Amino acid sequence: MWLAAARIAPMAAGLLFWALAALAIPADRLGLASAVVSATMLTVQLGMLGVGPRP
Repeated sequence: MWLAAARIAPMAAGLLFWALAALAIPADRLGLASAVVSATMLTVQLGMLGVGPRP
């Protein structure tokens, strides 16, 4: 049960954030913000896989 709650809570918070952002921010800026967040998350995931420059 706690494991499910630990997965659902951040998803619900994210949904609430983007819903409030959609009401408060113009569509063009919200789209840009969404793209930046998506690119950041992709970069993090690729970094976790070890893709990228090696020291």
